[in-house]
Amino acid sequence: MDANTETTSIPQYETTVFTLKPDNFGPNRATLLHARTTKKSNLYKAVLYLHGYNDYFFQDHVCNRFLDFGYDFFALDMHKCGRSIISPEQDQYRHYCTDMHEYDEEISLSIEHMNKQAEEYANKKFALIGHSTVDLVLNVENIRRAAGMLGQHVTLCPIEKATHDVFLSKKPVREQAFKCMFQWLENLEREWIKDV
Repeated sequence: MDANTETTSIPQYETTVFTLKPDNFGPNRATLLHARTTKKSNLYKAVLYLHGYNDYFFQDHVCNRFLDFGYDFFALDMHKCGRSIISPEQDQYRHYCTDMHEYDEEISLSIEHMNKQAEEYANKKFALIGHSTVDLVLNVENIRRAAGMLGQHVTLCPIEKATHDVFLSKKPVREQAFKCMFQWLENLEREWIKDV
């Protein structure tokens, strides 16, 4: 059974709509979803999920996994995408942008919002997940060769039979990807705790 047909609970999302600066096509907005983990800790952990160019957030099963792992989950539908499309007229310009910096305003507003959600915590850590369904072509061998140049703490986790969106792959493949990612996050959290 794949992610599209697997039964998954729909997280309880809070929605925040940001009014953005208008562009040549008119007004813009961005929509931030927030689901809260029920696991409490002295360290506030949250992830911001950013979708790809021709996309929007729809992967509830990914959100659920982060909630189970003790992370608050935020997902941003960027302007002219998904929940942020304002009108049928604007729909014809769906996902249109001429410069990636156009997204700076809504990403900054999202991070500010995340900080406000974590005000009561002395210690907080945020992680970003970038995803692309259409606009990014990855060459696994080139990534493997270049990874060693990124720094001392690099983790390579080859996932056999994964689709481009690994978390929409068949369940055994997806589970392997989640396991690898959360092991990486556990290692990162140990580093975070040393800093506290």
